[in-house]
Amino acid sequence: MSNVRYQYVSTPRRRHPITVAYTAEETDGLLTIRLGASFCHNKDRFSRQRGREIAQGRMMKLSRDLSIPVDRTQSVAFGKLIAESIDSYIQTNARVMSDLYSARRN
Repeated sequence: MSNVRYQYVSTPRRRHPITVAYTAEETDGLLTIRLGASFCHNKDRFSRQRGREIAQGRMMKLSRDLSIPVDRTQSVAFGKLIAESIDSYIQTNARVMSDLYSARRN
């Protein structure tokens, strides 16, 4: 997928950031963000390339979708809205996503 973008989100108690792969699409005033994430164990060496591969694979198979209303009359930049939405979602749901992906491995 050529339109996949990546974001790194730092969270408390994690030495390495969470790697997030996502696509975003706007239709009828609603922004839909499809994302997948990878988590590097604190004892592992962080690899940007490997994290992106895992996050993108999870986005394709086990994605989480966010729907955000978009008000084009506001001066918030489109990219900033996406980045802040992903950051907020990961900050509040990192544990849930980590558990979801861990359960799929077993």
